[in-house]
Amino acid sequence: MAEKNPHIETITVHGMHNNSGSLSDVIQPIHLSTSYERKKDGTHNQYNYTRGGNPNREAVENKIAALECAAHAIAFSSGLAAVNAIFENILEHSSNIIMPDDCYHGTRSLLDKFFHFRPAIKRCGNCTGHCLIIPDAGSDLIIVIRANNPTQNI
Repeated sequence: MAEKNPHIETITVHGMHNNSGSLSDVIQPIHLSTSYERKKDGTHNQYNYTRGGNPNREAVENKIAALECAAHAIAFSSGLAAVNAIFENILEHSSNIIMPDDCYHGTRSLLDKFFHFRPAIKRCGNCTGHCLIIPDAGSDLIIVIRANNPTQNI
């Protein structure tokens, strides 16, 4: 009999959970620890401090990757942390960015204050109503922010 791909509900519940632990958990348990014990020689086990990595975040990333049929997924503590990671890894000196004039303040501040030495920012004007942005061959990044602000010009 051919192997059947799991349903989305099965992936959502079980994801990529490895139940090889001592309790053979069917569903990923929630770990409340923020610090993890070192080995006798002073080195760390898989985790050392929850901000650097922890089994809860790893479980979320594995489930998202499984749901998206991706090799990996990365979870961030905030949207701005995700934006910063993208900027750190994509932007180079004189990168060309297209973004609305009134995009999220944190994104604009991050570009203006911390990446001012890297990108040549190309801002889109008031995009209320019908706004068509046609990136040219030199566009490196287009920032589109969800319209949760009713006065935002996108």
